[in-house]
Amino acid sequence: MPTLAEVAQALDAEINGGDPTLFITDIAPIETAKKGQITHLSHRQYRKYLGRTQASAVVLREDDVGACPTASVVVDEPYVAYAKLTRLFDTRPRTPLGIHDTAIVDASANIGRDVRIGAYVTIGSEASIGDHVEIADHVSVAAGVKLGNNTLIKAGSVLSANVTLGHDCIVHESVVIGAEGFGFAIDRTRHPHSIAQLASVSIGDFVEIGAKSTVDRGALADTRIDNYVKLDDQCHVGHNCVIGENTIVSGCTGFAGSTQIGKNCAIGGGVGVAGDGPVSITDNVQIGSMTKVTRSITEPGVYSGSTLHDVHSNWIRNAFRFNQLDQIAKRLAALEAKFNE
Repeated sequence: MPTLAEVAQALDAEINGGDPTLFITDIAPIETAKKGQITHLSHRQYRKYLGRTQASAVVLREDDVGACPTASVVVDEPYVAYAKLTRLFDTRPRTPLGIHDTAIVDASANIGRDVRIGAYVTIGSEASIGDHVEIADHVSVAAGVKLGNNTLIKAGSVLSANVTLGHDCIVHESVVIGAEGFGFAIDRTRHPHSIAQLASVSIGDFVEIGAKSTVDRGALADTRIDNYVKLDDQCHVGHNCVIGENTIVSGCTGFAGSTQIGKNCAIGGGVGVAGDGPVSITDNVQIGSMTKVTRSITEPGVYSGSTLHDVHSNWIRNAFRFNQLDQIAKRLAALEAKFNE
């Protein structure tokens, strides 16, 4: 258990009031927190609970200190501080320090300091595993894979040849990174011929990939996921996609091959991005859940919309007219006004 002083140090914050040597047992919601626990005030709707909270300390902004009846830990961004705080109290079981007896590690692999490599893990030739990396049970790390320091690979995941992950990444259970991209050439008899995907996947720092997600390797250039990207569960990133830094993608979203996603985007659950050619989405775009994106988005903003499926030729005509509905409605209103006159 950390002391209040250690909590403040971890958050680079100041303490107002309270005993810095007090041990903090865990985190709790502001309305139910008890003595020994710490809580946070991140949203104005919870301020009504601040005056009567029983927590031993509250993480909050400077302008809320006066209303706090207990010790306060003062930060600029309480919700971000809360996210960091959760790491101090995460007591879920970890893979034991060292290399499990059942793990198979190629003699040419480079293994860093203080690693945790679980049961039945395989690590291929010329792989490079950074310091403090944790690889849980039944993970396959193929030849030439590079993992940065402090990265965590959870159980059952597969990292194919030459995949690169930066430091402080989290790959959740049963993720596949570097599977063969879905690319075919169709001959005159309609037979599909597989295109060998000759590149790999390059992933930056502080990236998180949700359970059972898949990231395909590139054909001639790497599929790329930049720093601080967060993918939810069951997402699919096709071959040669690029996802810009700080972008967040909710579950069950799929990107067709060669999709380009900008920086600082937020993409809702169940979104599908695919068109007749590669689709690109500029920086600072928000896309609502279940939206179908079939053409590039060149202006920042909030986008949403989906339609029922139909015979393609009908669907194209209806989709085109759907985009004209506002204009048609205004023309109709003008005609009605003229008729009424």
